[in-house]
Amino acid sequence: MIKEKVAQRLVTVRKHLGNRLGEDLTAKEVAHQCGLADYTLNRLEDKLRGSTESLVILLRYYRKHGYNQDWILEDDNQSTPMIIPPGRDLMAISQTLTEIEECVGAKKNQLTVQLRKLGLHSSDESRVSTEELIVPDSSPL
Repeated sequence: MIKEKVAQRLVTVRKHLGNRLGEDLTAKEVAHQCGLADYTLNRLEDKLRGSTESLVILLRYYRKHGYNQDWILEDDNQSTPMIIPPGRDLMAISQTLTEIEECVGAKKNQLTVQLRKLGLHSSDESRVSTEELIVPDSSPL
């Protein structure tokens, strides 16, 4: 049963990769990209028939595209992500989040200064209550 699951997941990953690349990837095309014979991927996707070496080559190919080998191979993969971004991508995301946090922090400080100038501040400097932000009605009587 696990062989059938893994074989079906190989099909799923190939189709998913095709969608990510904006094209339909055939088993033959992926086999050529991996350096495998035309029929090899068909055999792997059909009940996981083929050599261990071919399977490892295919798994490495998918890993280069960010696919999680655990998602493909584990019996129960429901809590396992299909894709794991490369470390460099995660570092770039982390850097962007740090920059956003710094920007928000700077703007928060500017807002705090502006509110203090208006006499609106809280005893808890990290929060300003909505009651303190109520501006009196300035319309003529």
